[in-house]
Amino acid sequence: IMSISTIRLTIEHGREKLPLATDKLEKITTETESATQQVMDVLDSLQQNDTAALECIQKLDPFCSHEPAVVEILESLRGLMDKNQTDHTRILETLQFQDLTSQQINYVSSVLDNVENELNALLLAFGSDEGNAIKKKNKVVRAFDSKATFSTAGAGQAEVDSILKEARIPGQ
Repeated sequence: IMSISTIRLTIEHGREKLPLATDKLEKITTETESATQQVMDVLDSLQQNDTAALECIQKLDPFCSHEPAVVEILESLRGLMDKNQTDHTRILETLQFQDLTSQQINYVSSVLDNVENELNALLLAFGSDEGNAIKKKNKVVRAFDSKATFSTAGAGQAEVDSILKEARIPGQ
């Protein structure tokens, strides 16, 4: 009886902490999503600035076509803008880590929920009505892919960028 009582107290203590762990994981997911969205917003702004800069460079073309040094500078600027666009795209692709992280955290939270349910069942089996005492405020349905992994698509994007660059009409 003493052993059962000790086991029951240990189970109750563990079961009380599980919802706190799940809440912490949900907070991590929320904060990561928020930070990722802020980075994406900044990247969108930078891409718009690059597009506007390219348009300004194109407006200078008619005035500078007779100055080889200026044409060379404008081409260098176009190259830098193109590189910025490519880098921005790569950063956006890399930000997919957030979704994958969220899926993995949701998987862990789901496992913790299952452990909590099993601990509640054990408490009931030991004759404790504490098994139903701690309930989550709102049952959260979590979507996740437990096998989600991060892989970069940089090589594929580089190929697409190369093809588009080759197909670009001069002066555009």
